[in-house]
Amino acid sequence: MIQESSFRLVLPGKWVQKPSTDPTRWVYGHDTEQLTVSLPRGNVRRLTKDEQSKTLGHLEELYRRAEIRVDDTTATTTSETIFAEADGVLAARFGGTHPAEKHRFAILLLCSPSVVASFYYEAFGLTSAGFDANGRTIMNSIVIPR
Repeated sequence: MIQESSFRLVLPGKWVQKPSTDPTRWVYGHDTEQLTVSLPRGNVRRLTKDEQSKTLGHLEELYRRAEIRVDDTTATTTSETIFAEADGVLAARFGGTHPAEKHRFAILLLCSPSVVASFYYEAFGLTSAGFDANGRTIMNSIVIPR
């Protein structure tokens, strides 16, 4: 179990925290997998529901644009974004692959009245089943403050 002041989560297996020069970013690694957690701390006031929704939509657009790129052989494929809400926390989630690089990724964006966070899970060379199982374990365990 990883327990930080702004989030907690479970990482399957033996993961290590990697150094980060950015105090708003945590990076954890395991073999060919990595989880990057970003929590921009610029906003100190509570967000209204409308502000949460706009912030989440903007973040989803930014992350999607960053992932959609074309390399020399094949294009990135991405899933549709799933939007949800639970206990006052808005969420957006999508994933995809960069087939030429054997790279899979899953992005979970969360926006509560007090925290905006992104969780970027990625793996190289992991089977689809292994990636899905580990991704589900990680993403389903995440808790942020309301």
